[in-house]
Amino acid sequence: MPNSFELDSVNFMIEPLILEIYLNKADYKDRLLIGDLKKRAHTVHMPELGDSSFFVKAEEVEEILYTKYRKDISNFESTPPSDFTKSANSIFYIEAAMREFRKLRYFRVHISENEKTEKAEFSYRIMHSRMDLANSLNPQFLFACKEVFREIGVYVSSILNPKPYFEIQARDLLYRLQAHLLNYDNDSEEYLNLVDIMMLFSNKLEKDNSTVLVIVEK
Repeated sequence: MPNSFELDSVNFMIEPLILEIYLNKADYKDRLLIGDLKKRAHTVHMPELGDSSFFVKAEEVEEILYTKYRKDISNFESTPPSDFTKSANSIFYIEAAMREFRKLRYFRVHISENEKTEKAEFSYRIMHSRMDLANSLNPQFLFACKEVFREIGVYVSSILNPKPYFEIQARDLLYRLQAHLLNYDNDSEEYLNLVDIMMLFSNKLEKDNSTVLVIVEK
C-alpha cells in the first residue's frame, strides 16, 4: 500500500464502531459506489437525516468493495507514491479504514454534490467508538482513572447497581477533566494522572467529538 496515505492518529485502545464518511455524487467512482450501496446493501435511513444520509453495515460495504472493486484496490496497492494523489479515490480510503479499524460495525454515509476537485480528498469522522480501559491499563492507573471519573461525575457504580462502563461525548469528558485540573498543583500526582487520562481521549476523538463507550471493569 502506498505510504502517502495515513489515517488520522488514533490511540491503540480506541476501537471505532461507526465511521461517518462523505461521498460526492460529482465524482464518477463515488457515484458508482453510492449506487451499489443503495442497490446491494441494506441501508438504514432515518427521517431526520433526509435522503442525503444513511447507515450501512461495515460487512456489507466490505463485500461490495471486494466483489466489484477488487481491481481498483489492487491498482492502488501497486501505485507509485508519486502518482498516488492522482489515482486514489474513496474506494481506497474506505478499504484502508476497514483494515485499520477491524471492529467497525457501521458506516454513516453522507452524500454531497459539490463540484469535483482534481486533488483526491477523503473525509471521515469517528462517530462512535469503544475504549476498553479495563483490559488495557495497568491496575494502578486504572484505579486512578475510575476515581477521577467518579469525582467528575461521569461514572457511577455501586454494589446494588454495578456498572462496568459509561458513555459520553469526548469533548464533554475532556472539558470536565480540564476543569478538574484546576483543583491541583501542577506538580502533584493527581494533576499528572489527570494529564495522562486526558491524553487517552484527545486528538482524533476530541476533533470529531465522538461518542465514547468507556469500559472500566472487567
